[in-house]
Amino acid sequence: MSSVIVEKPIDPRTCGHEEIEQLGHDRGAVFLRCATCGSIVISHGAHRWIIRPTDDSGPLPF
Repeated sequence: MSSVIVEKPIDPRTCGHEEIEQLGHDRGAVFLRCATCGSIVISHGAHRWIIRPTDDSGPLPF
């Protein structure tokens, strides 16, 4: 009999985004994906933006 190991998902708000994979680049911006939490990280010069994955529970509260 085998058992399934279920890991607790990492909260993107507390993740350090240390394990990243490069998705591409354009006009000086670099697009990366965090392998731990699934967030998209966009880096351009001294600026960094993080787009967190949604849980598909509805529209984002703007």
